[in-house]
Amino acid sequence: MKHKKLFLELDQSWVLSQRDAEVLPIDLLKTELDKYVEIKGEIVRATIAECEILVKSTDASEQVVIDFVSGLLSSRFLVDDPSSIMEYRFVEVETEEEEQSKASEPAETEEKETEAPSETSDDAEKVTAVAPEKEAKTTETSREFADKIQNLIGAAEFKALADECVLVAPSLVKNKRTESFIHRSYLISVNDGHGLSTYLNLFAGLLKETGLFRTSANTPVIETVILPKRDGADVFQEVRAATKKSSSDGGRVICVDISAWMSNTKDIEFRDMLKEIEGNTGKNIFVFRIPFVEKNTLDTVGEHLGDVLYVKKLSIVPYNRDELLRYANKKIEEFGLALQEDAYEVFDTLLQKEKSDGRFYGIDTINKIVREIVYTKSLHDIETEEPSSVISKDDISDLVSGVAASSKLGFELLDELVGIEAVKQSVREITARIEASMKQDLLENPSIHMRFTGNPGTGKTTVARIVGKILKEKGVLRNGDFFEYGGRDFCGRYIGETAPKAASMCRDAYGSVLFIDEAYTLYMGDSDSRDYGREALATLIAEMENHRNDFVVIMAGYTDEMGHLMNGNAGLESRMPYQIEFPNYTREEQFEIFMQMVKKNFEYETEFEEAVHEYFLSLSEEAIKAKDFSNARFVRNLYERTWGKAVLREQLSDEGKIVLTKNDFTSASAEKEFQLTNKKKTKTIGFTS
Repeated sequence: MKHKKLFLELDQSWVLSQRDAEVLPIDLLKTELDKYVEIKGEIVRATIAECEILVKSTDASEQVVIDFVSGLLSSRFLVDDPSSIMEYRFVEVETEEEEQSKASEPAETEEKETEAPSETSDDAEKVTAVAPEKEAKTTETSREFADKIQNLIGAAEFKALADECVLVAPSLVKNKRTESFIHRSYLISVNDGHGLSTYLNLFAGLLKETGLFRTSANTPVIETVILPKRDGADVFQEVRAATKKSSSDGGRVICVDISAWMSNTKDIEFRDMLKEIEGNTGKNIFVFRIPFVEKNTLDTVGEHLGDVLYVKKLSIVPYNRDELLRYANKKIEEFGLALQEDAYEVFDTLLQKEKSDGRFYGIDTINKIVREIVYTKSLHDIETEEPSSVISKDDISDLVSGVAASSKLGFELLDELVGIEAVKQSVREITARIEASMKQDLLENPSIHMRFTGNPGTGKTTVARIVGKILKEKGVLRNGDFFEYGGRDFCGRYIGETAPKAASMCRDAYGSVLFIDEAYTLYMGDSDSRDYGREALATLIAEMENHRNDFVVIMAGYTDEMGHLMNGNAGLESRMPYQIEFPNYTREEQFEIFMQMVKKNFEYETEFEEAVHEYFLSLSEEAIKAKDFSNARFVRNLYERTWGKAVLREQLSDEGKIVLTKNDFTSASAEKEFQLTNKKKTKTIGFTS
């Protein structure tokens, strides 16, 4: 009887959502298979979302194997319907006894080549073959080169490709079948800052070392981009030039970024370009790049490219926190330094700060953080006159001095806020309800997501930060960090990019607060079916449900617009059971906020405070009730303009000490954007920072 081999493929988006789990699904299968004697399974090949399982037990039925996999996914990852996230097929393979029996039979002899194949004059079109006597040496060299690839961080599918090349190269070269390889192109799904240039150069080097393809020593890799379609412009000119450019010392790996054409891969101009590329495969190896997208989008783009080209698809999963830390440690070691364990706290704070505004560029951002750490460490060594090769928390604490967490408790910070008494009471009540719900042995964990509604500058962001701190102190949140984005930050630029981008932003915020300002911009109405905001909302809703008690999503915005958002998206309102309305600040509260900032940083004359009070009391009703009046932001802008006037005055007079005067304030408040008093009755109101 033959053995069975199971080819199992898990949904990539789902696998990606489990990256913070203690063990990934495929890795769990590896561990559990050894314990399941009825199957006697062995994983013979694996990537992050796929694997091949050799079922050695001849008694195990296909259903037994699938039930085992399904049960594992259900019990360890709480998957209700495992069949919805996996595809599989079985094939029969020969047993070891059958293979040995075949091996003992007389084999047909083949005439061996005694000379290495000669090269033609067109060096760019042919691969340098490896003579039989050099084959062992080449295999050893290529294995060493492939090991460099295996030492990379992440990039599981790229590593699998490298192993495949090393495995197949000796046979293809020996039997003169390299043409079947060098005419293959690649579609790689990878985000900016995740090592694409490094992968391309390593791949070019590996092909040369294995003898699969002779790449140019001078320019082994060319990277080019196809710009969006424009009337009258030849956006393919750069690609054509790279394709036709010849080299006497070998071919090139040409990477073509087709991100801007992901939704137009059936366009006749694009397909004509593919045909030109197809005519140059063999002379060059072509790699098409798109951002990290959902598997179905990757499959669709690959299918369209596959109409013309022979294409292999690769997906490079974005780095997680541990992978980024590993990379940072490697870069720091290159400076002859090492991070002490307590310094990881500083690294995490810097990483969270970089990610929290939606502008994170992978390795490029980590390189920036590393340089800051190394430079700050060097300065600290000079100042203390105690140089060392170990970076401690104290060495680099200045990097996070402006973002260090307050030592005060969350409710203490809440009580310090001026006014908004109804908001404070709502936060206390909501916190108590969440805390009580979490302590009860409920069948289903409660949803803890919230809506903050009101005009700009009314304290929504500040209170959201404090809520995260309070819930961390109450044991509801693991981390209590704060990630702030605008609604449109969740939308990708291309089809298929939005869902993985939104899911990644949610994963970063697990255990913390995900604050979405102007959340209503995600919903443009049911008539706009092409808007990526709908896809982002669908992903957010799924994340909010699946991780309902592991992070807090707080959506904020104008009251009316937020109501429109809730009404237009079934299920969203029920997943955000808590709503807090933030009223505009009164005139007295605005005065108090202004003086609170002044007292914290400056001395001032008695007449100064009187002038400030008089100004805020004179603000027109029309101004402070306007929808776009920026409340505390307006106050902060006026405060900053006032002390700016004082600093300039001090520089001109060389008094040596800054004391705020009545003239400083009246000069600042007289400027156009602050003329909102009844006396002025200006039509210009509600300026924001």
